[in-house]
Amino acid sequence: MKLDSYFNDFKKTGSDLWRPYCDILGTLQFSRLHLSMVDGSHDTVSKYLPVLDHHWCLSRGKHYYDIKSAVGDLPELAQLCYELLMQRTKYILFLPFVTAAIVENLLNILMAVTYMYWQYSTDHKQQNDHYTKLLVQLNETTEKLASIHISLLYSLPYPKEEIDSIDWDMIAYLPASIPEGVEYRSFREVDNKFKILDEIQFLKQHVTENNNIHIVVFPLYGAQALGVYWAGYERLRRLYNNYSNQQSVFFLRIGFYDQSSTNFYGLNGEWNLNKIIPEGLISPFTEYIKDKNVLIVDDNFGTGNTFKACRKLISDLGGKPYCRSLETSWTLFEYAGCSKQVSMILDFPSLRSYFHHSKQKELVEFILRGEFTEYSKNIDELKLPELLDQLALNMSKAKKLNIWREDQFALMQQEIQDAGNYWIERSYPEKVYFEVMQ
Repeated sequence: MKLDSYFNDFKKTGSDLWRPYCDILGTLQFSRLHLSMVDGSHDTVSKYLPVLDHHWCLSRGKHYYDIKSAVGDLPELAQLCYELLMQRTKYILFLPFVTAAIVENLLNILMAVTYMYWQYSTDHKQQNDHYTKLLVQLNETTEKLASIHISLLYSLPYPKEEIDSIDWDMIAYLPASIPEGVEYRSFREVDNKFKILDEIQFLKQHVTENNNIHIVVFPLYGAQALGVYWAGYERLRRLYNNYSNQQSVFFLRIGFYDQSSTNFYGLNGEWNLNKIIPEGLISPFTEYIKDKNVLIVDDNFGTGNTFKACRKLISDLGGKPYCRSLETSWTLFEYAGCSKQVSMILDFPSLRSYFHHSKQKELVEFILRGEFTEYSKNIDELKLPELLDQLALNMSKAKKLNIWREDQFALMQQEIQDAGNYWIERSYPEKVYFEVMQ
């Protein structure tokens, strides 16, 4: 059976199965009974899957966001993850909830380490040869783990030889090889895996095939998880002998909100590519995108500066760029308006509301302080609307702007239809903009 057939079957029940347990950050709540077989001496599980109350556990604890302290746990996490996946553990029953949570925690640390090395290698050119090789290893490892995580979330059979192909020793030895004094990014604006998988399936069904797109590019840091899971999804499809509508995944370290001090341009306006891509990975990227349709997918659209820079870069290198935002700042557009240029920058706008980083960080702070009951209560008190209601409201806002083409509206309408059919994600809190009183 092809993978897409499994997904088609899952869409009928997936929303009802997972939605009650997945919150807006992407954290899962599951019964403490799932941990009933944990050996009391095995601290790794309880450290990473905290107790919310007497009945529930969370799939993310403070170590999910405190990467610096979590890196040292890689040997133990790698061993536990392998045992769970191979069903060889004496500590815990093989349960998808628990196993998926442990895999996600391990993958989360590895993604943070990958970005750290990406940043380190673009900032220290003399180190590129060594770190480029390590980045290739890390990219392959995170792709495999993302593929495994997807299979767990969708209850798909997964070959054990693929699990064995992961370099578990490399993961375990990582803490000893990391340079001293490095900093880790510990928060991604898009990190809800169900939201990411909703998006990947939507784009593959309605965008990539219709526009002959074989390359997808993800700006770092915000869209990293989206890119890793896209690569993992493609790998999973290949394991099921489905090679149609495949895309190659590339990353660019480019942004203007959180990387304002980085100079992406030379004295004469040329690109400083080695500030964007590790030197050893530049040639494969520039050669591959020539004369190709390239889809740029970022976490959200606010000012559009990142998209404009990425479009220019792809065009300058001989590719044809298309842009898609996972979220759109509809409340900002409603408050401040936007020009027709936005519809030319953003080829495929999303009706999702922009889940602003300030609110996400507020929720993350609850987790970092170990205030898990307050975290859950804060989400409940948001009293968010149903996702379909929020998408419909944003469609009305989009129409009032009078800037979008008919094909863009058609894609927005398709988004509403797919959300009603199988999306698992929820609606999101929006930033409210107020007039400044004089």
